Amino acid sequence: MQDNKISKLETGQFFLKILLVIFFSLLFIGTYITLKIAYKDYEGVMEKNYYEKGLNFEKEIEVQKKLLALGYRIEVENLESIKVGQKEIKLIVSKNNTTLTDVKSVKLLLEKPSTSKFNKDYTFKSTEKGVFTEKVEITSKGKWILSFYVELSEGILEQRKLIEVL
Repeated sequence: MQDNKISKLETGQFFLKILLVIFFSLLFIGTYITLKIAYKDYEGVMEKNYYEKGLNFEKEIEVQKKLLALGYRIEVENLESIKVGQKEIKLIVSKNNTTLTDVKSVKLLLEKPSTSKFNKDYTFKSTEKGVFTEKVEITSKGKWILSFYVELSEGILEQRKLIEVL
């Protein structure tokens, strides 16, 4: 009888050891799979110079306020009912309701808020005095951020727009 109790105890301990090995093996496999999925699409730091931007944040805000106080404006046309595919965007740069001729460059950063995979840079071409156009390729539906950068002699005027692509 004593031997029977010992063998039941040893059998129970043996099955407990097997269950623990199985449990921890599944735990390690699950952790490995989770990390593999997490690092598969890892993009790293979104902004490479985020520290410098942070240091100059107040300065950039002051430049924007100064440019707006001087009467500089960016007017963006053709952003209604945007669908997937190519779209020509028209941008008008003005100061006190007069289109400008001394704009150095106009750039657009097109970005998807959830990932940087689809980010694209565009440089607009001047079609007439103070009017710039560029064909933009939008690859998927959803929300997109359009960041316009107009380089002027007084600084860079920025404007961001959030659009919904149908």
